[in-house]
Amino acid sequence: MFGNVGMAFLLIGVCLWFLTHISPSILVGKRQQLVYVLGKGAYRGIFTALILVSLALIVFGWRASVPTPIYEPPNWGRHLSWLLMPAALILFVSGFFRTNLKRLMRHPQLVSVAIWSVGHLLSNGDARSLVLFGGIGTWALLSIVTINRRDGRWRKPHPVPWVKDLATVGIGTVIYVLTLFAHPYLSGVSVVGA
Repeated sequence: MFGNVGMAFLLIGVCLWFLTHISPSILVGKRQQLVYVLGKGAYRGIFTALILVSLALIVFGWRASVPTPIYEPPNWGRHLSWLLMPAALILFVSGFFRTNLKRLMRHPQLVSVAIWSVGHLLSNGDARSLVLFGGIGTWALLSIVTINRRDGRWRKPHPVPWVKDLATVGIGTVIYVLTLFAHPYLSGVSVVGA
């Protein structure tokens, strides 16, 4: 399963992404110590560098690995994925703004990543997809649990005008359409006409 170099880079990249992102919510005391010792700017710089390295490893590993079949996705999986992706992008965009969607769920961006992962696992059954989408999806779900535990009780934000939600839906939809056409350049896999 991990017989090629590309898969090894992909696995390392996903693990680095996972550990870098989840450590602030499970190692709160250690994070505070690091910020104190290094300073806030240096800590953020190192954190950002680790994220960029993990992304580079993921992109290189994905493109260099051979898609070895592991399971047969359901026939309806690709169609469901097409429906899930706009919802995932709208939720992701909502995390950047004050929206009423944030009154429905505490972590819209992490939920969007989980939806993105499930959608891709329903339409791809190869080893590299299992590593990437399974790994990132697992990180998103565990992050919801660990952040909730760290931050305690959730206080819903105040309502905002519905126009903000409409704008979020519009932006998310535009990004979805752009992503459909950019997908071959981002991942090497075409989804338009597939």
